[in-house]
Amino acid sequence: LNESYRLYFVTGGLVMLPMYGPVAQTKLSYSNSEDVEEYREILTEKAEHLLEDIERWHLYSRDKTKHVEVSKPQPEQ
Repeated sequence: LNESYRLYFVTGGLVMLPMYGPVAQTKLSYSNSEDVEEYREILTEKAEHLLEDIERWHLYSRDKTKHVEVSKPQPEQ
């Protein structure tokens, strides 16, 4: 089961990534003006880590599935 989650993480992360911007923007718009810069740094750091994790698990799943044979449909005769 853990292996399935590792292979799925790339797809899940890429699906989730476009939602990150609006959520971060909403958080910053409801924050005090003196806290905005601190929150912006935290959100940027989290986005960077998410992208690093997506890259890490993409490379992992690519290496895992590199030698897997995929059966191709046989042509009809």
